[in-house]
Amino acid sequence: MQQWLDGYRELFETAAGSTALWPSERSQQLDMGALSDRFATYRDSLGLPAELSLHCLRHFVSA
Repeated sequence: MQQWLDGYRELFETAAGSTALWPSERSQQLDMGALSDRFATYRDSLGLPAELSLHCLRHFVSA
């Protein structure tokens, strides 16, 4: 996550005007539906359970 923040997020022109963690090339932040769809694609390709959602990740992130 720190690598994203320190080296890649600012490559998006829209990042400068946004506080969003995930800006896109077209707007200041990604749509939650798009993130969920992409996550589901990766989850399915890895053979992980369909019950695993993007929301589940917040329970596994530690400070």
